[in-house]
Amino acid sequence: MAASDVTPGIDRPLTEKEIYWRDTDATPLKLLHAWSSMMFADHGIIRQVFPNRHELSPGVWRSSQPSPSQIKWFAKQGGKTILTLRGQDYRGAMFLEKRTAKALGIDLINWRCRSDKIVSVKEIQNLLTILRNIEKPVLIHCKSGADRMGFVSVIYRHVIMGEPIETAMDQLSGRYLHIKSSKTGVLDHFFEVFRDAHQKTGIDFETWLATQANPKEINQSFTPNGFAGWFERKILLRE
Repeated sequence: MAASDVTPGIDRPLTEKEIYWRDTDATPLKLLHAWSSMMFADHGIIRQVFPNRHELSPGVWRSSQPSPSQIKWFAKQGGKTILTLRGQDYRGAMFLEKRTAKALGIDLINWRCRSDKIVSVKEIQNLLTILRNIEKPVLIHCKSGADRMGFVSVIYRHVIMGEPIETAMDQLSGRYLHIKSSKTGVLDHFFEVFRDAHQKTGIDFETWLATQANPKEINQSFTPNGFAGWFERKILLRE
């Protein structure tokens, strides 16, 4: 496999590091490297103490990036599926997640999004299809369980469970380590635009998404707090 190879979902050649982590070879040295990458470079040592795991509904959990031991906990709950919001490019953590899920017979599904940018309407519609058809029990996660996970949780609670949007938006809050004043506040802004349209006209989320939502305009119209954005980007390393 050469560095010029291209993987579906990535419109550029893979880097050497991406190729290295996607290779399923698992020598003792690579396993050690993967654990080191997950625990330190990816902040996994914090997640061992605080997984930021909460049950959205019976058989549906939201969490931060799970370690192998946390995936084993999920398997003991009867877990069938893991939905990651990080894509495939988080190195040692993904390498260990793929190995552990495969060993335990858990399906691993990727739906990639950003914490500081609203993805396209088509991608959000694809998410809704996944959420409606995914086999439960399911564990859904991003890196910290705060921002992207909050975005998906709002959609799940509102569209799938039928919770009022004003209540569902509580899934994006400081309780889950979400920082609204930083760049990740664009996620709140997205739902605020929908909430206002819904309150004025009664339009439902999926109709609004298909006919009125403009992610590009929403991204451009949000202004974050400078210091909060710096702290989240440089210290917390949010993706």
